[in-house]
Amino acid sequence: MHIDRLEKAGKFPLRVHLTPGTVAWVEGEIDEWLQRRIAERRPPYEIAEREGQRVA
Repeated sequence: MHIDRLEKAGKFPLRVHLTPGTVAWVEGEIDEWLQRRIAERRPPYEIAEREGQRVA
């Protein structure tokens, strides 16, 4: 499972074991992970413009 590999590599939030056969993730941690992924795919000029910086 791909999520397992990402968790073990520290690249995805760790799961929470609810019962022996059930796991879940903390919604806020998933939201933060998604925002980082979105930011990583944006071109640098978009990030600079969003932060109010001038782009040459």
